[in-house]
Amino acid sequence: MMIGAWAAKQFVTEYLEQDLPERVQDYRNLLQLDDDRLAVPTVYHNFEPASLLNGTDDFPVCYTVITSTRGMERVDYDGNLDPHYRVAYAARTYVWDLQPSEAEVTESRDTLLMVVRTALLDHQCLLHADNLHREVKIDEGTMIEEYSDIDAAKAQMWRAGAYVAYDITLNEKVTRRSLGTVDNIRVEASNWALLMPDS
Repeated sequence: MMIGAWAAKQFVTEYLEQDLPERVQDYRNLLQLDDDRLAVPTVYHNFEPASLLNGTDDFPVCYTVITSTRGMERVDYDGNLDPHYRVAYAARTYVWDLQPSEAEVTESRDTLLMVVRTALLDHQCLLHADNLHREVKIDEGTMIEEYSDIDAAKAQMWRAGAYVAYDITLNEKVTRRSLGTVDNIRVEASNWALLMPDS
């Protein structure tokens, strides 16, 4: 069946939530950063959280959105003649952080986005047991990054965000009901006795 944009985002969100804690720790060790300068995201979303506008979310925040579809290519039919499509979605994965100075929030935002980018590049096929048949892939050739201005948040804290944009493709199909499908069969016992000839 078609699964749509929500499932595409969910694949990315689940993958990053599983992958980032260990990857962030590796980068802390490599770059000699403490957990304030490179923190693991505390919140992951499949939508753009409005609470960011008020600075009420825990930070860092990581979320993925779909902005459009890039196209659909019919690639196959199965035994029931259901058409299979390769659907491409334009996605963005955002990170936001909150720090006590402009310099600190710039560093933490930039470094965290770099770790997210690395995670997405490391596993082009997002390997989860429940989506291998979807062949979820990220096209690294479409990746671009954008960085926000820094703004004053609450209690003398500074907030900054960035996103990495990319195309993500996955397999979907249109499931058709077969012609002549019987929805249910009702069988009733007969009251007729089976007449056997006398021997």
